Amino acid sequence: VDMSLAPVADLRVPGSYIDDLGRGFSTSPGRVGRAVVAWSRGLESAGVIPVVKHWPGHGHAVDTHQFAARIPALSSLQAADLVPFRMAFNDGADAVMVGHLQSKGLTKQGQPATQSRQALSLLREQAGPDTVIVTDSLSMAAASSARGLSESQAVIASLRAGADWAMVCSTNTLGIVKAVGRAIRTGSLDRNELVASSQRIHELTSRN
Repeated sequence: VDMSLAPVADLRVPGSYIDDLGRGFSTSPGRVGRAVVAWSRGLESAGVIPVVKHWPGHGHAVDTHQFAARIPALSSLQAADLVPFRMAFNDGADAVMVGHLQSKGLTKQGQPATQSRQALSLLREQAGPDTVIVTDSLSMAAASSARGLSESQAVIASLRAGADWAMVCSTNTLGIVKAVGRAIRTGSLDRNELVASSQRIHELTSRN
Protein backbone atom coordinates (compact mmCIF):
# COMPACT_ATOMS: atom_id res chain seq x y z
CA VAL A 1 0.00 0.00 0.00
CA ASP A 2 1.61 3.27 -1.07
CA MET A 3 -1.37 5.63 -0.85
CA SER A 4 -4.13 6.04 1.74
CA LEU A 5 -7.36 7.96 1.12
CA ALA A 6 -7.01 9.46 4.60
CA PRO A 7 -6.96 11.34 6.92
CA VAL A 8 -10.45 12.79 7.24
CA ALA A 9 -10.22 16.55 7.85
CA ASP A 10 -13.98 17.02 8.24
CA LEU A 11 -15.42 18.43 11.45
CA ARG A 12 -17.60 16.24 13.64
CA VAL A 13 -21.00 17.89 13.45
CA PRO A 14 -23.31 16.15 15.96
CA GLY A 15 -25.97 14.05 14.21
CA SER A 16 -24.38 14.31 10.79
CA TYR A 17 -23.33 11.48 8.45
CA ILE A 18 -19.61 11.84 9.28
CA ASP A 19 -20.35 12.01 13.02
CA ASP A 20 -22.70 9.02 13.01
CA LEU A 21 -19.96 6.89 11.46
CA GLY A 22 -17.34 8.16 13.90
CA ARG A 23 -15.16 9.38 11.05
CA GLY A 24 -14.23 12.82 12.38
CA PHE A 25 -11.46 13.62 14.86
CA SER A 26 -13.20 16.46 16.70
CA THR A 27 -15.73 19.29 16.63
CA SER A 28 -12.83 21.74 17.02
CA PRO A 29 -11.20 22.92 13.76
CA GLY A 30 -7.83 23.32 15.47
CA ARG A 31 -7.87 19.86 16.99
CA VAL A 32 -8.90 18.34 13.69
CA GLY A 33 -6.10 20.18 11.91
CA ARG A 34 -3.47 18.99 14.40
CA ALA A 35 -4.69 15.39 14.14
CA VAL A 36 -4.71 15.54 10.34
CA VAL A 37 -1.14 16.83 10.25
CA ALA A 38 0.04 14.16 12.72
CA TRP A 39 -1.77 11.38 10.85
CA SER A 40 -0.33 12.54 7.53
CA ARG A 41 3.20 12.66 8.91
CA GLY A 42 2.77 9.15 10.30
CA LEU A 43 1.68 7.81 6.93
CA GLU A 44 4.55 9.55 5.18
CA SER A 45 7.06 8.12 7.65
CA ALA A 46 5.87 4.66 6.57
CA GLY A 47 6.23 5.49 2.87
CA VAL A 48 2.48 5.98 2.34
CA ILE A 49 1.05 9.05 0.57
CA PRO A 50 -1.80 10.65 2.56
CA VAL A 51 -4.83 12.17 0.81
CA VAL A 52 -6.54 14.75 3.02
CA LYS A 53 -10.34 14.71 2.61
CA HIS A 54 -13.13 15.82 1.91
CA TRP A 55 -12.49 19.46 0.92
CA PRO A 56 -14.23 21.90 1.51
CA GLY A 57 -15.57 19.96 4.51
CA HIS A 58 -18.11 17.11 4.63
CA GLY A 59 -18.99 17.60 8.29
CA HIS A 60 -22.43 19.17 7.76
CA ALA A 61 -23.41 17.03 4.76
CA VAL A 62 -25.71 14.07 4.23
CA ASP A 63 -24.43 10.82 2.69
CA THR A 64 -23.30 11.81 -0.81
CA HIS A 65 -23.31 8.17 -1.90
CA GLN A 66 -27.08 8.51 -1.94
CA PHE A 67 -28.02 12.19 -2.10
CA ALA A 68 -26.96 15.61 -3.33
CA ALA A 69 -25.50 17.55 -0.41
CA ARG A 70 -25.42 21.20 0.58
CA ILE A 71 -23.09 22.56 3.25
CA PRO A 72 -22.81 26.04 4.81
CA ALA A 73 -21.84 29.07 2.73
CA LEU A 74 -18.20 29.71 1.90
CA SER A 75 -18.02 32.53 4.46
CA SER A 76 -18.89 30.04 7.23
CA LEU A 77 -16.54 27.37 5.86
CA GLN A 78 -13.62 29.81 5.90
CA ALA A 79 -14.02 30.28 9.65
CA ALA A 80 -14.35 26.60 10.56
CA ASP A 81 -14.49 23.70 8.10
CA LEU A 82 -11.62 24.92 5.91
CA VAL A 83 -9.26 25.49 8.87
CA PRO A 84 -7.99 21.87 9.08
CA PHE A 85 -7.33 21.86 5.34
CA ARG A 86 -5.35 25.09 5.56
CA MET A 87 -3.27 23.56 8.36
CA ALA A 88 -2.62 20.49 6.21
CA PHE A 89 -1.65 22.60 3.20
CA ASN A 90 0.67 24.72 5.35
CA ASP A 91 2.34 21.48 6.43
CA GLY A 92 2.90 20.50 2.80
CA ALA A 93 0.00 18.15 2.01
CA ASP A 94 0.68 16.54 -1.36
CA ALA A 95 -2.86 15.37 -2.19
CA VAL A 96 -6.40 16.39 -1.32
CA MET A 97 -9.75 14.76 -2.04
CA VAL A 98 -12.74 16.92 -2.96
CA GLY A 99 -16.25 16.01 -1.83
CA HIS A 100 -19.43 16.30 -3.91
CA LEU A 101 -20.57 19.29 -1.88
CA GLN A 102 -22.56 22.40 -2.79
CA SER A 103 -21.88 25.66 -0.98
CA LYS A 104 -23.24 29.17 -1.54
CA GLY A 105 -20.47 31.44 -2.74
CA LEU A 106 -18.35 28.50 -3.81
CA THR A 107 -20.45 26.52 -6.30
CA LYS A 108 -23.33 27.23 -8.63
CA GLN A 109 -26.81 26.00 -7.72
CA GLY A 110 -26.95 22.21 -7.99
CA GLN A 111 -23.25 21.87 -8.86
CA PRO A 112 -20.90 19.96 -6.52
CA ALA A 113 -17.38 21.21 -5.79
CA THR A 114 -15.93 18.29 -7.74
CA GLN A 115 -17.43 19.74 -10.95
CA SER A 116 -17.03 23.44 -10.19
CA ARG A 117 -14.24 25.42 -11.87
CA GLN A 118 -14.71 28.16 -9.27
CA ALA A 119 -14.35 25.74 -6.35
CA LEU A 120 -11.34 23.89 -7.75
CA SER A 121 -9.62 27.16 -8.67
CA LEU A 122 -9.94 28.26 -5.04
CA LEU A 123 -8.62 24.89 -3.89
CA ARG A 124 -5.65 25.17 -6.25
CA GLU A 125 -4.94 28.60 -4.77
CA GLN A 126 -5.07 27.22 -1.23
CA ALA A 127 -3.26 23.94 -1.82
CA GLY A 128 -0.53 25.15 -4.15
CA PRO A 129 0.48 24.40 -7.74
CA ASP A 130 1.85 20.89 -7.16
CA THR A 131 -0.79 19.37 -4.89
CA VAL A 132 -2.76 16.59 -6.57
CA ILE A 133 -6.51 17.20 -6.53
CA VAL A 134 -8.47 13.94 -6.37
CA THR A 135 -12.26 13.65 -6.58
CA ASP A 136 -14.37 11.46 -4.35
CA SER A 137 -15.87 8.61 -6.37
CA LEU A 138 -17.82 10.04 -9.28
CA SER A 139 -20.09 6.99 -9.18
CA MET A 140 -21.69 8.48 -6.08
CA ALA A 141 -25.19 9.89 -6.57
CA ALA A 142 -24.24 13.46 -5.63
CA ALA A 143 -21.87 13.59 -8.62
CA SER A 144 -23.80 11.58 -11.20
CA SER A 145 -27.33 10.16 -10.91
CA ALA A 146 -28.68 12.94 -8.65
CA ARG A 147 -27.54 15.39 -11.35
CA GLY A 148 -28.82 13.36 -14.28
CA LEU A 149 -25.27 12.54 -15.40
CA SER A 150 -23.71 9.26 -16.42
CA GLU A 151 -20.42 8.25 -14.80
CA SER A 152 -18.57 9.25 -17.97
CA GLN A 153 -20.22 12.69 -18.00
CA ALA A 154 -19.40 13.17 -14.32
CA VAL A 155 -15.74 12.28 -14.92
CA ILE A 156 -15.45 14.66 -17.87
CA ALA A 157 -17.15 17.47 -15.90
CA SER A 158 -14.65 17.04 -13.05
CA LEU A 159 -11.61 17.00 -15.33
CA ARG A 160 -12.94 20.06 -17.14
CA ALA A 161 -13.37 21.83 -13.79
CA GLY A 162 -9.71 21.28 -12.88
CA ALA A 163 -9.47 17.97 -11.01
CA ASP A 164 -6.19 16.12 -11.58
CA TRP A 165 -7.44 12.66 -10.71
CA ALA A 166 -11.04 11.68 -11.42
CA MET A 167 -11.83 8.71 -9.22
CA VAL A 168 -14.69 6.40 -10.21
CA CYS A 169 -15.79 3.04 -8.80
CA SER A 170 -17.35 1.43 -11.84
CA THR A 171 -17.70 -1.75 -13.87
CA ASN A 172 -17.49 0.43 -16.99
CA THR A 173 -13.92 1.69 -16.57
CA LEU A 174 -12.94 1.07 -20.20
CA GLY A 175 -16.03 2.90 -21.46
CA ILE A 176 -15.20 5.88 -19.26
CA VAL A 177 -11.59 5.96 -20.48
CA LYS A 178 -12.84 5.91 -24.08
CA ALA A 179 -15.26 8.77 -23.34
CA VAL A 180 -12.41 10.84 -21.89
CA GLY A 181 -10.33 10.11 -24.99
CA ARG A 182 -13.16 11.32 -27.24
CA ALA A 183 -13.51 14.48 -25.15
CA ILE A 184 -9.80 15.21 -25.61
CA ARG A 185 -9.95 14.61 -29.35
CA THR A 186 -12.98 16.87 -29.80
CA GLY A 187 -11.52 19.63 -27.65
CA SER A 188 -14.12 19.25 -24.92
CA LEU A 189 -11.24 18.66 -22.52
CA ASP A 190 -8.07 20.74 -22.58
CA ARG A 191 -5.12 18.47 -23.42
CA ASN A 192 -2.56 20.82 -21.86
CA GLU A 193 -4.43 20.87 -18.54
CA LEU A 194 -4.59 17.08 -18.52
CA VAL A 195 -0.87 16.82 -19.30
CA ALA A 196 -0.16 19.11 -16.33
CA SER A 197 -2.39 16.92 -14.15
CA SER A 198 -0.59 13.79 -15.31
CA GLN A 199 2.75 15.36 -14.44
CA ARG A 200 1.54 16.22 -10.92
CA ILE A 201 0.34 12.64 -10.41
CA HIS A 202 3.57 11.17 -11.78
CA GLU A 203 5.73 13.38 -9.57
CA LEU A 204 3.69 12.37 -6.52
CA THR A 205 3.55 8.63 -7.14
CA SER A 206 7.17 8.30 -8.29
CA ARG A 207 8.47 9.39 -4.88
CA ASN A 208 7.85 5.95 -3.37
